[in-house]
Amino acid sequence: MNKIAINNNDKFIKVLKYLLISVLSTIPLSIYILTLSNMDRSYIFPIFLNSHLFIGFYLFCFTILFHINSINKKVILITFLSFLLISLIAVFSNISFNYVYMPPVNSPDYQILLNRAVFFNIIFFILIMLSYNSFDALNTDKIADFFTVFGDIFLWFIIINAASSTVLFILFNVLIVVGFSVVSLFASSSDIGFMIAKLVICLFIFLYGFVPFIAYLIYVKTKSVISVYVSRAFLVINLFALFIMMFFMLPYESRPYGNRVVYIIYNILLAFTVINLMFVRMDKKTNIFTKAMYLILPIFALVFDILTMTASIYRIVNYGLTPNKLTLIILNIIFFIHLIFISLNTIKSFINSFQNREDNNTLNIVINSKPIIFVYVYFIFSLFVCFVMPIIYIN
Repeated sequence: MNKIAINNNDKFIKVLKYLLISVLSTIPLSIYILTLSNMDRSYIFPIFLNSHLFIGFYLFCFTILFHINSINKKVILITFLSFLLISLIAVFSNISFNYVYMPPVNSPDYQILLNRAVFFNIIFFILIMLSYNSFDALNTDKIADFFTVFGDIFLWFIIINAASSTVLFILFNVLIVVGFSVVSLFASSSDIGFMIAKLVICLFIFLYGFVPFIAYLIYVKTKSVISVYVSRAFLVINLFALFIMMFFMLPYESRPYGNRVVYIIYNILLAFTVINLMFVRMDKKTNIFTKAMYLILPIFALVFDILTMTASIYRIVNYGLTPNKLTLIILNIIFFIHLIFISLNTIKSFINSFQNREDNNTLNIVINSKPIIFVYVYFIFSLFVCFVMPIIYIN
């Protein structure tokens, strides 16, 4: 009975820790929103610019879950300081580059802000990964494990959001029917209306703040590897999509050189292909078809990358070097090197497996996780996009 009581007490304390961390993670942002004064639409943009500190704090709280069973104070402290440093640099750079009001849509500043919004996610992703691995930065097996863990958490996050979004969609429709609009209240000159809008937004942030924590708990309980199977399935989908997009090179008007929409699709598809290859765990048990697809897809993606790169060069020569084009051309080059790395590593693994095969033994092709170390190249490039590129284009 005493052992049962102790176990129940331990479970209760653990659940209490999860609740305390998840609640604490959203409090600073909620306080910030509640202290906002009435404003016009042009002032709403700084809320998002100044959110780096709050996002950093939220993600730091999330990383504590990785160490909740055995509190590693050193790792937690380094994680906190890492998020704080990046967040402070982000805030001060916003002030230095005078990103206070929304710039014109066609301006370099607007493109830089959009790029920063994307690549800050990569920076935060790497910080979470380092915390998960206890800052064992060069251990490719641990890095690959984190990609699997993150992939599963993200899939559970999507599943939970899909279910909760259905309820929210019904709720919002009811609110619209009765004439209640959070947006109109937020822009309202009425103090009561503005306060109601802030409370609704804080409630929304508070409830949705629980979702990643719940997703992580589900992963811990199930130890699922859904992301591995999903990423393997996307190997076929990616190859088919790349093959289809190749046909867009045939009609002149749909080529990525002059067609901006097709050019954007080319880059998105290429990025998605490379990201998916990083989530595929070929060091885990899999069939020969999946391994063959993992060999073919990077080689095919290399050809696709060359086409995308030539389109980027063509658009730079003819339309000028904007922040978006500079980002994409460098990214195309990084993708090209990364795909070569993956291809060479896979080919080498196939050759070694054939050479080490003994007579009358089943061929066992083992592909290691070495290419996953390339994730740090994206980290360095993200730092360049977020902190160096604004200096290049500063007005």
